[in-house]
Amino acid sequence: MRNIKNIIILLASLLCFWSCETEIDRVYLSSESAFTAPELLSMGDVIVNQDNSKVEAVIFNWTEAYFGVPTQIEYALYLTGNGKEVLAGTSFGTSLTLSKSDLNGLVVNDLSVPANETAAIGAYLTTCVYGTDINGKSSNTISFNVTTFKAALRNYYICGEFQSWTIGEAPELWET
Repeated sequence: MRNIKNIIILLASLLCFWSCETEIDRVYLSSESAFTAPELLSMGDVIVNQDNSKVEAVIFNWTEAYFGVPTQIEYALYLTGNGKEVLAGTSFGTSLTLSKSDLNGLVVNDLSVPANETAAIGAYLTTCVYGTDINGKSSNTISFNVTTFKAALRNYYICGEFQSWTIGEAPELWET
């Protein structure tokens, strides 16, 4: 009786072992010719000033890219101007929102557009399958004007016992 029980357990174990599939399904992307590039939608001119820089935003919208199979796509938005290029941000959706203050900072500091001037800025997208080095197609390039403003500088100082905690005598640490 005891041997029959052990034989049944052994046969059940072998049956379970042989019935398992160890083959892993693999997903393959289509060839690059089947990739669909996103289309960056046009937008109007942007005016940044002291009143709206911290309370308003600029929204970039685009159509969805396609790699031939459902994947998680990472979009990267780039701004161009004055022969320079800067990454404005990344998104997993079909839009990216930038505050007007951030846009002003990118245009003035990274694209070297003088403050209080209007400049033609270009924007385009690149795509990739998230977590891989598989890049898709770039989008179209749109152009729009950005009117910048000179933001007030903020100074940061170091106070301490070394200067008797007198704020007026504190050395400047940072200006931004």
